[in-house]
Amino acid sequence: MSISSFSEIRVIDHSTTTAEAAGHTGGNSSMAGDLLNRWGNLQAYDTGADADQQILRQHDAEWIGAGLPDAGNIPIFNNGWMRPAEKYSRSTRSRRR
Repeated sequence: MSISSFSEIRVIDHSTTTAEAAGHTGGNSSMAGDLLNRWGNLQAYDTGADADQQILRQHDAEWIGAGLPDAGNIPIFNNGWMRPAEKYSRSTRSRRR
């Protein structure tokens, strides 16, 4: 999911049941309701500094599926709104970990 107000993307496991999602085990990842990955803004969870922020007010995160060029990447539109130096949109890719 892409959360523009936090300037980050988050990956969750959609294979979990509602009961599993309430805990910390279950689903294909065995991580149930926990975040599998988050990327873009370390300050959203109280680590890092301004210089560490990778994206600002992004949108349209789409996972590239298996068998396609760049499979496993997540392209996003990085609008740059509130970016101090570059006031334009750019394309950014997050590599799946």
